[in-house]
Amino acid sequence: MPLDYLEKDHDLCAWCNVKSIPTLRHKYCGKLCRESAYLFCYPQGYPSKGNLLMKQHWACTLCGLDYEEMVRKTIKRILKMAENDPERLLWNELPGIFYPIGHKISGSMDLDHIKPIHKGGVGLGNRNHQVICRTCHRRKTSLDRR
Repeated sequence: MPLDYLEKDHDLCAWCNVKSIPTLRHKYCGKLCRESAYLFCYPQGYPSKGNLLMKQHWACTLCGLDYEEMVRKTIKRILKMAENDPERLLWNELPGIFYPIGHKISGSMDLDHIKPIHKGGVGLGNRNHQVICRTCHRRKTSLDRR
């Protein structure tokens, strides 16, 4: 750790570095910065997978396998649970709503680096990531290893 780090005040948000943090026990100024940092730093997490799948119009980018119906059923289930417990819906606001979607698709889709890390691809963020079906992922990985 550099010595200049010890001399600085750490009362600014670790993500936006603009707004003040509520207490020194916090890293982020609010929910939006906290969730944005999570999506960037953990692209393999369920919320990130759900967010990427939405950007891909709910389909595998390579073969076009469509997951829209499964996503609709997942969102219906969340809304039905929220009827009895409105607080639960608040917890699942965007991008938190992506957690159950990402969890549901994880059994049939994988996160893939568009450009492999060993060939100079970036590991963090979502610019070098895509969510693809398992069949396409196996095929692409074998081609990338050549």
